[in-house]
Amino acid sequence: MEWKEDMTDTWLTVKEVAQYLKLSPDLIYKLAQQGKIPASKVGTAWRFRREKIDRWMEAKEKRIRRPNRQVVAETRTKKSPFRVAICDPEPLPIE
Repeated sequence: MEWKEDMTDTWLTVKEVAQYLKLSPDLIYKLAQQGKIPASKVGTAWRFRREKIDRWMEAKEKRIRRPNRQVVAETRTKKSPFRVAICDPEPLPIE
């Protein structure tokens, strides 16, 4: 019996997550290394649970659509004295 990779698998590779989320594999590696996306490292390979990726995306979507969000403009460059900061009264849930 031949095993075929399929997007319905529970565990996904970096390439599969990138295809699933329509992002670059380099960005997925970066997010995984920074701990910003739920992932497990097995040896040198990253693996992702599809269910956790789905919940992570849903949490990000809810955060973007939250109506009580406060935004304070604040940025600093050589040409501008302004600073940009985004303040959110409800933190993103951490798994």
